[in-house]
Amino acid sequence: MTVEFGVLGPVEVRHRGSVVPLGGTRPRSVLALLLCAEGNRVSNDRFVDALWGDDAPARARSRLHTNVSRLRASLGVLGTRLLREPGGYRLVVEPGELDLHRAEQLLRRARVARRSAPLETIRLLRDALACWRGPGLADLVDLPGLEASGLAADRVRFDALQHTVRAELLDAELAAGHHHEVLPDAERAARAEPLRERPHLQLATALFRSGRSVEALTVLRSYRARLADEAGLDPSTELAGVERAVLEQQESVTPSAAVPAVPVTRASRGPVADALPPAPKVARELLRGPGTTLYGRETELGEVARLLEVSTVVTLTGMGGVGKTRTACAAAAREGDRDVALCELDAVTEPEVVPSAVADALGFPSLDAASQALGTAQRLLVLDNCEHLLEEAARTVRALRAQCPGVRVLATSREPLGLPEEHVLALDVLALPAGEDLEAVRRSPAVQLLCARAEACGARIDLDADAAAIDALCRRLDGLPLALELAAVRLRSLTPHEVLDHLERRLRLLQRTGPAGPERHRSLDAAIGWSCELLPESTQHFFHRLGVFSGRFTAEHAHTVAGTADDLLDTLEQLDRLVAASVLTVHQQEGRSWYSLLATLRRYTRDRLDERGDRQAARDRWVDSILATAEDARRRMVRAWPPDLFITLQNLHADVGDALRWCVAHDEAAERAMPLYIPMCSLLKRRSALPVAELGDLVLRRWPDADRRLRCEAAAAAAVAHVLRGSVERGAALAHEAMAGPSELAAVNARRALFFRARMSGRDAEALRWAEEGIDVALRHDMAPWHNELLTFRAIALAATGRTGEAIEQVEVAHHAAPATGSPALVAWAASVRGCLLAADDPRQARDACARAAQACDELDYPIGTGVSRRTLGALALRDGDFTEARDHLRRALDAYTGLGYASEVALSLRWLARLAHASDRPRPADLLFQAGGSARGDVVEDVLQPTQTRHRPAAGPAGPPPPLSEALAVARAL
Repeated sequence: MTVEFGVLGPVEVRHRGSVVPLGGTRPRSVLALLLCAEGNRVSNDRFVDALWGDDAPARARSRLHTNVSRLRASLGVLGTRLLREPGGYRLVVEPGELDLHRAEQLLRRARVARRSAPLETIRLLRDALACWRGPGLADLVDLPGLEASGLAADRVRFDALQHTVRAELLDAELAAGHHHEVLPDAERAARAEPLRERPHLQLATALFRSGRSVEALTVLRSYRARLADEAGLDPSTELAGVERAVLEQQESVTPSAAVPAVPVTRASRGPVADALPPAPKVARELLRGPGTTLYGRETELGEVARLLEVSTVVTLTGMGGVGKTRTACAAAAREGDRDVALCELDAVTEPEVVPSAVADALGFPSLDAASQALGTAQRLLVLDNCEHLLEEAARTVRALRAQCPGVRVLATSREPLGLPEEHVLALDVLALPAGEDLEAVRRSPAVQLLCARAEACGARIDLDADAAAIDALCRRLDGLPLALELAAVRLRSLTPHEVLDHLERRLRLLQRTGPAGPERHRSLDAAIGWSCELLPESTQHFFHRLGVFSGRFTAEHAHTVAGTADDLLDTLEQLDRLVAASVLTVHQQEGRSWYSLLATLRRYTRDRLDERGDRQAARDRWVDSILATAEDARRRMVRAWPPDLFITLQNLHADVGDALRWCVAHDEAAERAMPLYIPMCSLLKRRSALPVAELGDLVLRRWPDADRRLRCEAAAAAAVAHVLRGSVERGAALAHEAMAGPSELAAVNARRALFFRARMSGRDAEALRWAEEGIDVALRHDMAPWHNELLTFRAIALAATGRTGEAIEQVEVAHHAAPATGSPALVAWAASVRGCLLAADDPRQARDACARAAQACDELDYPIGTGVSRRTLGALALRDGDFTEARDHLRRALDAYTGLGYASEVALSLRWLARLAHASDRPRPADLLFQAGGSARGDVVEDVLQPTQTRHRPAAGPAGPPPPLSEALAVARAL
């Protein structure tokens, strides 16, 4: 196709395969209106409404014509299609050139093919879905007249069409038997639409056909409970029929292609105990915030504490820079009874990522897993910087609260979330001096903050001599904490009178040129703008380009994105200037500096990039910077797993995810996306598998014909993630695809995935074969860390096949060789497996070894090793009749695996807790936990200790369907 116009994502024009640069926001807005009109005339008034909203300039029509001329010039030879007509303009768009029209046509063709050609239907719907490069008109969300011009309605129209395509594609995939493959998509759809029945029926069907009946029932029952809270209506006959079919283990479960969204009544939640699993550790310095002291907020802190006792959702509101984050963190730091989870949304750019970010902060792989695991456990979730994702943040809080009544939410946002149970506390600026005398000035929190920050920067403040100027400076900045801190930096080299004079000039400039908004907004813009304008012009442009980063970055990343000279020293000098000016923060980890921006400053820098039309170019350089790190990580991880490698991947995981989505939306080929994704398999040792699996599917489906080596390495990484999260058959298919490729990394990683799958299925001889094949590949290619890990896998498989002596010899080899790999995590893992295997012959030595390994894993935040060590210690204590110690260790093992979302390991841990309940004469919890544990296989602790049926389990197996996982987890933690 020679010409392509795009509105399903950022506004885009391609001519002969090349993207046409469109300039700034206003020409792009003009083009968006013309494209959404679909060949019809757009009036001048509508253009003016879109470009300026209610604040149109005096010569708006003239400026409109200028922007149209700029657009026509940008379009080049296509500019002849932009026609001026009486009262407006029109754009000639030929059939098939607009992505919206292509998507609609493909949907119509798919509906025609639905009955006669199911595979063709799937292909057509996938092609239709591929027309979207992101949310409709994604680059115009901040347009002043989005509502008035009708573009907001167009965005809703495009989103509704995308929803329809997704839903019909899920129906077609299920009809074709692709239930394993569509599980991630079905889960996302159900999370995104918690009140609609159709996606929940699709998800339950996919789960049931994948052999996960317990989870299918949990989805249906959770849906009943959630909707009953808001509507109190009866269930639809369709939902009741699907639930009955799952209970009866029928193979014919199929959701209707068009199920109405009928709310239903609450089903019984069952005996959920008030159990309290541990929350993720939140560093005290994070809760204290970037400053050392909070000034003038004692009243607000007391009010937050009071509101959290009487309300489930408390939102701190106020303009940027007023101190919402610091106040929320200070309030959370005072929490005594509840564990605290901190979720910072400022680095999240896509609405669909919000549930995953919240779940990750709570320590779980998904929001559903958090809901199941937490039950009535008490938590305080600090949800910071919600304003740019307001609807999705509110939806996520509502879904979480519906399932977890013990969770309280303390949010920060420029606007309320809009929830019925929400209490809003508006933060005002810091109190200014109550009078002009010196003591009144000295007592003012605004003055105290200004002076304290200035002295921390090396300034000498003489409050006696400069009281009047400092008073005036605080008043000029309206007592805004961020503005005061930025001004304080300048007191190192300027007097308070000079700083005041500079700010006055800056404010007069802002009043002449805009921006809209109250005086306090101008005060903050003045402080930020003046702080930046005092920097050299090259440093200003450098700073603005850093705004594309979502999280932390290194000097090398900054150099790729913002550097203008070949010498990295120039970039280091620029970074040093920005740190000294207090607009950039720096953190040291493993001898390396990581930089980041506050959310308010990040938005400021992105606005400047948009003004210059430089944001897309900066984003491309940003992807390249993250890509360079990913490629280096891939190269290094083949030979070694040092601590700094994992720190790098942990710090960059948000940027990697955002960069991957950017590539999927903007890149034609997979040359950047595939290498970006490949190292993410390393995150599986400390993070949940769900987002890694989802990103893998996103990339692999976008580029089915990518370079063979890259694709097989990405498929192998995704295979491991899928197997660990429970979509085992999808993982196995990807692993076999990966092994057919030319990469040694893919060959080893794929065999790891197939080892896990075989263990979960109880095929221990097959698991041993996969481990030994992986060892051979790793030896041939000098992959020392992979070889060491696979030695422990071989030891586990040997123990499972009854060759315990060989298993212990093998794990001893791995344990002694692990330090040479340079990976503390591998050392801790080998120690965990060794301790478990020693329990077969020497329980005392095993206890000591497992205790040391568990401590090492806890210190490294390595939950996989923690789970093995704690489960071994619990099983040994249970065998010796020490039920209190057994309960402690087994609960901690359960929590480690629940946090990672490893479904089979959760089930295995529940089975050990069932044995504990039976041994302590609690038959009802024992039966329930045995049912929940099911027939999961792959527990090395069971293989070694071989618990007997007669001692730890009722003679007759429990009858009836398995209980919901949330109920089983609550019972387990209440033992």
